[in-house]
Amino acid sequence: MTRVSVRPHVAFDRAEQVVKMPYIDKSGNVVDKKPGWNLGNGGGIVGFFVSIFAFLIIFLKSLFGMDTEDRSEGRSSSSFRRRKKALRSSAEIERYELRADAWWWMRKMGSSASALTRSLINSSNGEPQKILLLGCMASGKTALCRQLMRQSRSGSPVLGYYTHTIQNNVLQIWREMESVCALCHVDLRSYKEDFDIIAEFRHREHLADRVRTSIRKLSKSGLYDECSKKRSFLPLPPNYQYFIQHTRRIISRSYTVSEQDLLLSYAPTIGFDTQTLRLGYAKYQLMELPGHHIFRRKWSDFFSNTRVLCFVIDLSELCDEAFYTGHLKNKTYQIYNQLTESWQFTETAFILLFNKRDLFDTLSVDFDFKQHNPSATSREETLSRYKSKLIACSPVGRSYSHVVSLIKAPNLGNTFVDSLNKIFKQNKENIHPE
Repeated sequence: MTRVSVRPHVAFDRAEQVVKMPYIDKSGNVVDKKPGWNLGNGGGIVGFFVSIFAFLIIFLKSLFGMDTEDRSEGRSSSSFRRRKKALRSSAEIERYELRADAWWWMRKMGSSASALTRSLINSSNGEPQKILLLGCMASGKTALCRQLMRQSRSGSPVLGYYTHTIQNNVLQIWREMESVCALCHVDLRSYKEDFDIIAEFRHREHLADRVRTSIRKLSKSGLYDECSKKRSFLPLPPNYQYFIQHTRRIISRSYTVSEQDLLLSYAPTIGFDTQTLRLGYAKYQLMELPGHHIFRRKWSDFFSNTRVLCFVIDLSELCDEAFYTGHLKNKTYQIYNQLTESWQFTETAFILLFNKRDLFDTLSVDFDFKQHNPSATSREETLSRYKSKLIACSPVGRSYSHVVSLIKAPNLGNTFVDSLNKIFKQNKENIHPE
């Protein structure tokens, strides 16, 4: 891209050159004439309009009292000059210089530069930057996509398409309620037939009438309240409190999916999902990959051209015994460490999202951390050590981290955009967690 710089004195010099060009008559003879406004040939016409443009700029200069040679007074242009030193490619230097010139002129003349800013802040080729979204199963990758889509207003999903998924969440919760009642020693003999009906049902398109009746009967039975009195947190699927509270509304025939229902629902990602988001003034291509160990073998097929890798971590794992002695031990750390050491991510920025902080606070009340880690004095220390361990293996100067609760994050879009802005401005300052 060629930089076009318009300055009054340059335009005026060019106008004089055009006017002083020798005049060629119809016979082809060169005739010396005094400089003047000659409308008889093309050169004179061009000189006339260029001179008018030059005088117009000089008039605006005198009217607004601006100095075209000294641009260091403007804050915007000086910030661009400082930012220019950190840029590498010549294309980015030219883009930011053009943006500084245009911003300065439009600001001095009282015009809005938002349209120009939106067009120049994107990449030079106009393609959206690729963000790869990875993490283990049920870490919250889909919730992140839905929250960003919701807050960035990049598009709205067809809510009716998710009726089957949300009703299946409710069905699964009440199926597992039978084992929870047995664990809490709650008598459920009066509802054994209802549990058998929903256990045998294979959910395809619509709930059968007898299944609706059984679920409605169980929701009114008070079994959930009795179990909640004996345990503060029940071993049920994610967000079970919300779906138990709204069971009768969700299983009704006239059920309409709401945005909150969709946000709190859970369905494992199959294949991969790609969304184009507009965050701030830029476009990004967000690609979500499934976290199951079978699909993790194919992750490397999607690593190319990744500008940002966002890795979502489930903090509720810290309150699971399997995290210390079972299959979850060092699982997340090993996966993330392999990603940071990959040769395909040598210039990729990393965003660590420590998700489900609210669930960690709830589960940690009844969890004994000292039993599994004698050196842990409190839950906050356990959380801090876990975060430090993951951040320590992150690339220096290219890692950013946030502790969030994705389903309860009204400012998630701003938080995510802040990290992206720092990445794409090539700010080498390492952002430490709060």
